[in-house]
Amino acid sequence: PWGGAVRVTSAPGLDSLRVAPCRTGGAILAWRDTRRSSGEQVFAQRLGRNGRAAWRRGGVPVCTAPGRRDCLALVSDGRNGAYLTWADSRPAGEVFAAHVGDDGNLVRGWERDGTPVCAALSGVISVQMVSDGAGGAIVAWTDDRRVYPGTHFTLRTTQAMRLLAHGPATPPPTAGAIAPLAGAPGPGAANAPGAAFALRGMQPNPGRPGSVIRFALADGTPASLDLLDVAGRKVWSREVGALGAGEHSVRIADGAQLPPGVYLARLEQGARIATAHVVIVR
Repeated sequence: PWGGAVRVTSAPGLDSLRVAPCRTGGAILAWRDTRRSSGEQVFAQRLGRNGRAAWRRGGVPVCTAPGRRDCLALVSDGRNGAYLTWADSRPAGEVFAAHVGDDGNLVRGWERDGTPVCAALSGVISVQMVSDGAGGAIVAWTDDRRVYPGTHFTLRTTQAMRLLAHGPATPPPTAGAIAPLAGAPGPGAANAPGAAFALRGMQPNPGRPGSVIRFALADGTPASLDLLDVAGRKVWSREVGALGAGEHSVRIADGAQLPPGVYLARLEQGARIATAHVVIVR
């Protein structure tokens, strides 16, 4: 029915093309290209059964952050969207993931330019992903996680994580809406400076236990600041409502023995919830 070949993009430096099926027919494509001067970017496009592009002409940007992208993987989410993962040269992590919905927008709970799945390591060798058969995906990667002191030997390990519709195995920040992929903030970042209730995030990020996390409260009613691991378990909590309305900062997980990794900070006050990903390193 297409009547011949269909041009998806003519961007320069295109490689690492990946294809996944759509539930209603057609396919989702993902690739790297160098159309911008900041390095290798990741784009995606959905083609309908008639071969026509369903998303933005030339593809929707999934990751346009400066740096290098490798080991791109793509699987269907069981509908008309897809999960993407890749190895990345940014210091916030070396494996990143994204979930693009059926309309070409980033699903709420996923950060612009990718959500970090693992913290900075010595090097990622490969990244692979499969559908979990329930609307999510499982990503696995091999890395040189440990370097033995005083030697040139490394311990090569394989790690894995489940990706849910709203993010990497953590509870959804809120139900419902999605945020646009282009220019979309990460979870919690939609609360711009000046808002009555907001979670600004950890500084620096990546950081260590004891790094400062900044937030704003709407009033003096009870509020809690929690830290959850990738399995959704609460590993640290502090009641912060007594600080009252306005801007505040506390040392997150001060004194706690937290292993390096990606965590979800959650600020809750009444019906209001804000979240932000934080990365703990050694």
